[in-house]
Amino acid sequence: MKRRIAIVAGAIMFSTNAFAGDVMDKCMAAVEPLGSPDPEGQCTCFVDAMTDEQAEEYLAISDWDSDASDELKNIGVQCFPEIN
Repeated sequence: MKRRIAIVAGAIMFSTNAFAGDVMDKCMAAVEPLGSPDPEGQCTCFVDAMTDEQAEEYLAISDWDSDASDELKNIGVQCFPEIN
């Protein structure tokens, strides 16, 4: 039983976003100045909701309003309701 739990936990860890650290760093840098009440928790929500493709897209964005896809903006609304 413990072996199965360890295998499942390992699979979950390896299936997380490949860009999670970079996305988290960029997210924190963007939302902290905006006065987010819980930047770490909200950025974690944002990172967890993205696919690898969306994370790669997010890292290439220089202007959120004009460059972000509707999918990314929808994730942003869910994770940062007071900012959007």
